Amino acid sequence: MPSYEIYYFPMPGRAFPTRCMLTLANVSYKNIIPNWPSDKPKMPYGRLPVLKEISEDGSEFTLSESIVIDRYIAQKYGFLPKDEKKRATVEQYIAQICDPIEAYADFAYIIKTEDSKKKLIEVLTYFIEKHELILSQNPAGYYYGDSITLPDIYLYSIFNA
Repeated sequence: MPSYEIYYFPMPGRAFPTRCMLTLANVSYKNIIPNWPSDKPKMPYGRLPVLKEISEDGSEFTLSESIVIDRYIAQKYGFLPKDEKKRATVEQYIAQICDPIEAYADFAYIIKTEDSKKKLIEVLTYFIEKHELILSQNPAGYYYGDSITLPDIYLYSIFNA
């Protein structure tokens, strides 16, 4: 089984879903905190997070961009449906969950104004109305099936912010 290195800041942030999935899948990984910004040129595209997969034979595979990393790990360890249409449906939930995450980040870290607060409340209200219905239609309480999938982890990440 491969092991992983996750390069990210010492906070949950964009690496949180990847860490959750690897933990739930009982897969070995190591958090590496780069010396930022001096390590920025060493990172693919100069961004974090970065995932390095080390195979048993020592070969390495590196990915950048959190959404790509998350989908790669989710597919590999069963946190996305195998059926294309069901997976697309689940992935649309993920895209929608990103809306309140971005609105919160805008308010909390970038534009702390009454307008950004109002936008956050509007986005959250709309999100809760739509996703409460989606979740209530599954007796298991998950977005899809009877176990945790990537949108469940993304939803959890809102509460971990």
